[in-house]
Amino acid sequence: MKIRVSTLSDLKAIAACYQRAFPGSLSTAMGHVYVCKMMEWFMLTKHNFIFQLDDDQGNLVGFCGGMLNDGIHPRGSASEMIQYSFNEGVKSILKQPWLVFHKEMRAKYGLAFKNIATRLTNALGSGKPKKYYKPGAVEPHAGLVVIAIEPMFQGKGLATILLDEFERYTIDSGLRAMKLSVKADNAQAIKSYIRNGWEIYDNRGHSVSMIKRLI
Repeated sequence: MKIRVSTLSDLKAIAACYQRAFPGSLSTAMGHVYVCKMMEWFMLTKHNFIFQLDDDQGNLVGFCGGMLNDGIHPRGSASEMIQYSFNEGVKSILKQPWLVFHKEMRAKYGLAFKNIATRLTNALGSGKPKKYYKPGAVEPHAGLVVIAIEPMFQGKGLATILLDEFERYTIDSGLRAMKLSVKADNAQAIKSYIRNGWEIYDNRGHSVSMIKRLI
């Protein structure tokens, strides 16, 4: 197995891996092109990163993507990703309007409307100045946004390899904390994170927020 930084040439393979790893997700239902746009966000947006795990034949078996947060100008990965892939998302919904009733969409109606309003405001050129936050408003950290393993390789410890690399990247970036959010009903993932030293610091019913501080 070999870990390496992903490039645009890996985009289709990464998107396909994501769809196989999360077959019931809203993103998967929105289609391969949309997922490609989502994954592109990690490669072409400042402060984001993505790396992958290849087998001995050079085939992708898993990947991990995240973003660095300096704690001064907090950014939400969900909204940023939505804004980046907004056009592809609209195209997908227009082709499959029933997706507005997908359980994940229903749970995120507020977030969706907020991002639509942001898009319209920016398009009309009447956006308010960006808010700036005082240092310390948010603890500087690396946010784990996505981690996926090909189904046939799940349960073989590959997620731990990716998490170890994520930790190394965090330390090399000068940060000493890592955060993530996971669905509250994903008990297997939560147990895996706890085994790897993560702790729950917030539980809002539908999602669980976890942190791992590094020495």
